[in-house]
Amino acid sequence: MKIVTLHGLYMHGIFLIPLCERLEKQGHQVLNLSYNTLNPDFDEINAKIDAFIGQAPAILIGHSMGG
Repeated sequence: MKIVTLHGLYMHGIFLIPLCERLEKQGHQVLNLSYNTLNPDFDEINAKIDAFIGQAPAILIGHSMGG
């Protein structure tokens, strides 16, 4: 399964690395996406997610603002 993780406000993707590592050990493909929470570029974020997911089913895990 493809899984995308998005962190919350004032955070960085580094905070989700332990979760991502656990998911990858279970055989999932994970995109741990970091972005500027004060000035997010939604077009860039969406493009990265679309490029990773393609047409495959996916799960989005968002924390706080990332959700």
